[in-house]
Amino acid sequence: MLRLLLVALALPGSRSWGLCNDEDVSCANWAKAGECEKSHVKKQCPHSCGVCDHLCKDLHEGCLAWADAGECESSPDYMLKNCPVTCGVCRVKCYDEDASCGTWARQGECAKNPSLLSTCPVSCGTCTDLCLDKKESCPQWAANGDCGTNEGYMLKECPRSCELCREEHHQVSSHPVAGGARELTQTVACADVNRKQCVIWGEQLCESNPGAMLRDCPHTCGVCTLACEDKYKDCAYCAAAALRAPDSS
Repeated sequence: MLRLLLVALALPGSRSWGLCNDEDVSCANWAKAGECEKSHVKKQCPHSCGVCDHLCKDLHEGCLAWADAGECESSPDYMLKNCPVTCGVCRVKCYDEDASCGTWARQGECAKNPSLLSTCPVSCGTCTDLCLDKKESCPQWAANGDCGTNEGYMLKECPRSCELCREEHHQVSSHPVAGGARELTQTVACADVNRKQCVIWGEQLCESNPGAMLRDCPHTCGVCTLACEDKYKDCAYCAAAALRAPDSS
């Protein structure tokens, strides 16, 4: 059953598209300085280096098999551009594929039928609220100082480039580990700093006082993006091993 679940989550299907975001706020400046010729910069700054468009998806059906063969590492120039989702360059956008997902989740089907996690990631709680840029030009705007001069727009549309979700302000997302043996990934979640206070302030303040509200109440103000992320650092290895293993079902 675990193998089937891993394969289901790894296979690029109808949800294999996402958002191509830089991992470092300095990426726009590095790209201007010609640093994109370096492979590690290209992977850290896929958007600014033109590795993938802001809205990205895998371009070939063979991406999963190629990635399983180690091509993301051995042929990065081709793979990162043509298989950005499979190679982990893009954050996969989360949404339920079926209108009945909410009902199934309330009936406990997510636990009874693990394959449902691939169809209903939102209702089954697979997704994570992340600070992801929503506009193509966010890195360049941020490099030009617009995060400070145009807060109301930039913090909402370019939360990653504007470093909206920082560890000192927002909780680091951690996930329970069965048996405590596997190493967790850690991500700064996009969440209200004080949920109760944010509800009291209300959404109307998001427009009238964006500088404070968008930083303290990003969830209430609609800044966060639901996306899929690995919860354990060895997920890629486990998925590849499951795909190589003989089918015992």
